[in-house]
Parts: sequence; structure tokens; C-alpha cells
Amino acid sequence: MAEQTPLSGTIVARPWRVVVALTLLLTVAGATAARAQDGGVTVTGIIHMGTPGATLGPVAITVVAPSLGMQEVASTTATDGRFELTGIQGKAPFFLVRADYHGVSYNEPLRLTGAPVSVEFTVYEVSDQWQGVEVSERRLLRTDGQLFRVDELIQVTNPGNRALYKAGGLFPIFLPATRTGATEISIQSQGQPVQREPVATTDPELFTVDYPIRPGVTQITVNYSLPYPNKQLHYEARLPYDLPRVELFVQPSDVTVTPAPPLVVAGNDAERDLIYVRGAAAKAGSRITVELAGGSAVGGGRGQFQVAVERNRTQRWIPGVVGGMGVVLVAAAFLLGGTPRPTTAPQGKKEALRLKENLVAALAALDNRLAAGAISHRQHERRRAELLRQLEETVQALDRAAG
Repeated sequence: MAEQTPLSGTIVARPWRVVVALTLLLTVAGATAARAQDGGVTVTGIIHMGTPGATLGPVAITVVAPSLGMQEVASTTATDGRFELTGIQGKAPFFLVRADYHGVSYNEPLRLTGAPVSVEFTVYEVSDQWQGVEVSERRLLRTDGQLFRVDELIQVTNPGNRALYKAGGLFPIFLPATRTGATEISIQSQGQPVQREPVATTDPELFTVDYPIRPGVTQITVNYSLPYPNKQLHYEARLPYDLPRVELFVQPSDVTVTPAPPLVVAGNDAERDLIYVRGAAAKAGSRITVELAGGSAVGGGRGQFQVAVERNRTQRWIPGVVGGMGVVLVAAAFLLGGTPRPTTAPQGKKEALRLKENLVAALAALDNRLAAGAISHRQHERRRAELLRQLEETVQALDRAAG
């Protein structure tokens, strides 16, 4: 109990009583937090139909923990565009809420803070029809003196309001039978790539990628290598889709390039160490052929594909910086005409939303790679920390945009 001092008449609390009071308050707060944690968190959500005129059907909702090997934490079905999940426990620092609609998955990040959480999805009707879809393509061929590395960027623009998808994959990809080493395929849209394995078809030259092409722009990068015995290569590629033009780059610039019509050598830029080959519009099923011979090695003959070129002021699709893992940089530089935009500073709400979706998908793919033994735990932790940092910045940018 507080006491009055004889000098001033003010009320003063004894120090030991302050300590007891603070301890009691902290104990009560801790018990309250523990009870909230024991009871779990409630997650509610709203699902919007992004295809005008379509009726939203049942949507499967799942909460998974990427850090626990994509362990399922809770699930339900949204039947009227709304759902609620109760008792979600904080067993992991980060979760994904996944909405599956007609075979296409949509993901939203979830971080538990003790308070109720609300998430929103926009899903689309699914179609396997490609009317109106535009495809553009760029290829970079570069040699280390023993192999020719092919870095191919495919940009798919889906102007409609349906997701393009069918089980097993829909988008065709040409892969030559003579390729050697690993074949890498990744999907990206304004951000982090998601790795995918090529899916074989009945045509030995054509593969697909099991990934939906949502409305907007999707970038697909394909990487493989071809033998270069005696510094001679007959490069032939089949075009599985219509192209508005054919463009191909060769490095280094002292390689002898002999294209077959309708391709022509359009320029040899010694400063940028590039040979530019181009052709007019091409129909699906046509082929392009280029004979390659001689030349020095990119990266000084040390087997490393390291290239540095200046920004192209004419805005043609010339790469900005190409490293040993350079196809992602090549892809971004081709599209932007120079240095790729940083993924941690999205411009505008729409871009930030797409970046957030890709970061979430990249986290899931990263955990899948760890489970498959494709990367070490150390690599997984380092990359996961970077993805979470970028995701945090993106979410903060969205919060600021929302006011």
C-alpha cells in the first residue's frame, strides 16, 4: 500500500511494491498470450472470380508450412467465395494459404501474430485454348570453347481472363536430342523464378512445362548445352508456336556464323562481343538453322560463361550482364533493354502483387528442392532468408500502397 511522506504529503510507492506489480502484470500478459496461442488463430478469406460472367464453384483451401516440408496444417472448402479456418497454431514462422481451383494453385503468405488474419484470392476459369495468346522469343548462344550454352527466353502474353492450363502441361518447348548436361526450365513473372522439369510428350522433340499461364505476362527460361566438337556446330531449332520475329545472339563475336534463310546476320558488335541474327515472322512448325564455327572462348577460355556488355541505347533486346547463372539476368535484360529491375522494389500495386505471388511460389519450390535433396540445408537456409526478406519488403510496399 502507498504511503504519505511527512514532508510533502505526496503519495510514493515503495520500490519493492513496484517490482511486484510489474511482475504480476507480465505474468498475466504472458498467460493471456499463452492462452491465445493455445487456442490458435482464426484465418478468414474471400475468393474473387477473375473471369467475367463465370460462376465461382467450390475452392479447396489448404494451409501448409514450407519450413516443415510443406506439411498440411489445416484445410477446408470455400463454397460461396468465403472460408474460415480456426485454431491455426504457430508451429512454423511462415505459412502459405493455398487455393486450388480447377487444377491451378494460388498462394498467399501467412504469418501468425496472434490476431485474426484475413486473406484474399482472385482465381480464374481454366481453358486449354490459345486464341489471342502472343509468344515472343530470344536466344543467346555462347561458347566456352568446348560447349555452346543456349539460353532461351520465351515471353507469353495472355490477354484474356482465363488461366491456360491442362494436367501435365500445355505450353510446348523444343529441346534438341543432342543437348548435354542438365536442362533447366524456370517460370518467372516480374521476380523470382520457379524451377520446373520438362515433361515429355509423344513428340520426341517437344516437351511441356506443368505450370498455368495466368492472365498477363509469363516468362519461361530454358537452358541447355550442346557439344562443340572441333569447334563446329549445326544448330537447328523447331519453333512450336508462331513468332512475330526471330532473334538470336551469338557470343563471342569472332565465331563464324552462317545462318540459313530466312535468317540473316544483322550485325557484329565487337564492343559488346555479340553477333545479332534475325529473321521475319515465323509460323509454328518451321525451323531455324545456323552453322557455327571457330571463335575464341567467352570468359577467357576458363569454362565460365562471363560476359559484360553495355546497355543498349536503341532498346533492342541485348543482355546487360550475363554471369555463370546468367539466364535470369539475360531474360530480364532482353526484356528491359538493359539492366534488370530490382525485385525488391516493385513499382505499383499490380506488380507488387505479382512479385509477392512469385516469391511465395519460389519459397514452396525451394522447400521441394530441399526435400528432394537437390540443395543442402545451408543453401536452403541462406536462400530462404533472402526470399523472406524480399517478401517482407513486398508486403510492406503493398501495405503502404493500401494507405
